Amino acid sequence: MLQDTTHPPPMSDDSSQVLFAISDQPVRTLVAVSLLQCHVPYAYALVSSHAEAHHWLRMYRPLCVVMTLDIALGTGPETSLVAGLPALIPTVSLVQRSALYPRFPEYLYAPRALHDWCTMPFTMEELLARIQQGIDRARQRPRSSIGA
Repeated sequence: MLQDTTHPPPMSDDSSQVLFAISDQPVRTLVAVSLLQCHVPYAYALVSSHAEAHHWLRMYRPLCVVMTLDIALGTGPETSLVAGLPALIPTVSLVQRSALYPRFPEYLYAPRALHDWCTMPFTMEELLARIQQGIDRARQRPRSSIGA
C-alpha cells in the first residue's frame, strides 16, 4: 500500500516544496505514483486531509499548493485553506463539477490572485505545467504587489 509521504524529507529551506493536499484516495495515489516516475524540479509533500494541510502550512511556506476543493474550501471561512494562504502563493485546484460543487468556487476568479485549476480527469503533464506556470508567475510578480 502506498503511504502518504513527504518526498524528499522536509528541508530547512521552506520555500522549495509543492504541497499536494488531495483528499480523494484514487487521485492521491495516481499523483503519488506519477510524481515518483516524473522528474520535477522541486521537492513535494503529499497530505490527505484539511488538518494535515494546515499543520504542514504552519511549518512551511510552499512554492505552490495543489488541492482538492474540499480541502481548499474547508467547512467555512475560518477553516478555508485557500483563504489563509499568503497572497503570492500560487494554487492549482483539482475541480470536478458535482452536486456538492455545481459551480467553480469564486476564489478561482479573484483578481491579482495566483489561482488556477485542473479539471478532473486530468493528465499529469497538464497538472505539472499548471504548477510550473503558477510558480513562474509568482516569481515574476513584484514584491510590492503583495496585498495589492
